[in-house]
Amino acid sequence: MLTRLFWLAVVTIARSASASNLAGETEHPASEDRSYLAYVVAGDGQFLATLALGTPPSPFTAILDTGSTLLWRQCLPCQLCYPQSPLPTPYQCALQYDNKKLRSHQHKLTTHCNNSEIIVIFDPSQSCSYSTASCSDPACVSYPGSCSSDNGSCTYDIVYIAPLAYTRGVLSYDTLSLFCLSHPLHKQLVSIPQFAFGCSHSSKAPYNFVGAGGIVGLGRGPLSLPSQLNVTSFAYCLGSIHDTRSRTPLVLGAAARRLGWSAAAGTQSIQFIDAIDYAYVVEIQAISVGDRQLDVTSSSLGLNLTGLSASHYATAGIVFDSGTTFTHLPTPAFSALYSAFSNALSAPLASAHPRNLSLCYQSYPVAVPSLSFHFYGGASMHLPIANYIISIEGVFCLAFMESPDDLAILGNVQQQNYHVLYDLETNTISFKPAHCRSLQNPF
Repeated sequence: MLTRLFWLAVVTIARSASASNLAGETEHPASEDRSYLAYVVAGDGQFLATLALGTPPSPFTAILDTGSTLLWRQCLPCQLCYPQSPLPTPYQCALQYDNKKLRSHQHKLTTHCNNSEIIVIFDPSQSCSYSTASCSDPACVSYPGSCSSDNGSCTYDIVYIAPLAYTRGVLSYDTLSLFCLSHPLHKQLVSIPQFAFGCSHSSKAPYNFVGAGGIVGLGRGPLSLPSQLNVTSFAYCLGSIHDTRSRTPLVLGAAARRLGWSAAAGTQSIQFIDAIDYAYVVEIQAISVGDRQLDVTSSSLGLNLTGLSASHYATAGIVFDSGTTFTHLPTPAFSALYSAFSNALSAPLASAHPRNLSLCYQSYPVAVPSLSFHFYGGASMHLPIANYIISIEGVFCLAFMESPDDLAILGNVQQQNYHVLYDLETNTISFKPAHCRSLQNPF
């Protein structure tokens, strides 16, 4: 299970010369004046965005992850790659690009759905715009141990914590294809030349990578998708984790603010701070179950922000992370939450504990109390019951996990049917409840 995505190092890659453009596809340098769109569907514990790399463009799905900063994809030749199963048919049919030019340039390593194709593993030799970052690139100068003596290429090595997933490969460049929103009523597939990404030749993945060819990092580092597109905001709306047919938008750029944001519509905003330099950390003050706050100190709710927090009131931080399935809480807060729900819920306990969740019931429990997160500045997230009592493998579980340290993470199950906007200029995260399924075609 992907529980938290941590970089061992943050790498900066300089852009090299422009690549060849695919005939018939519009080429655009990344610009903050443009807005981009990718579609997202629910996977097995993750939400997957559809992107395309290469010339001709090779589409693939990648885990939507605000907790890391690199876009990487499994590449041939595979020294040690996880079995990358094609997406089940409902996923594939929901994820097809609607652009005939893209479909006409697909090639081998595909799986079929309604006479359409989805590329499985990327073959760099089939892309005429692919190149690798050399040892002379600034990235290799500033990244110790990243230069391969065998072929002079720049390599990367990222390890994620439990369940010890990792990716290793070559830092590379190729053309990225996305929909460009030049007008609210019009979208066009465009290519972003010389996009830096990780071409992964060795990787290990947990169960929830099914259908995912890699990860798209939306974090705060220089290699993230927002950074390379040179946009100052992005927004997503994650639907139900069980709805594998509906697609919802990931919008990057100014158009992310055009989706009905207003205080009157129930939008709340919180500042993110520099507790982790590549992740979005906000100050958490309390967690309420029913009409009572958990009886723990603020400092027990998450990351210790003493000396980092500008507020001097809240002393704990929680990471907004779309790439982690369940919310993680430090032991004191998790124990208090567990006790509050076990005392309140009435149903036979289950012997099974899927995904290592601690509190599970044989049937849907009655009298489920409300659950709210309270942040510094007055914002509160009042979760729908479906965001914390989840059905998995025939049992019903509290969708929280205990963190081995003071790390606190707000996972994607808790973000279901919330519209979340990240403003990188004002360092704010705005959120409001939404029917994400209704946003399948937002423009």
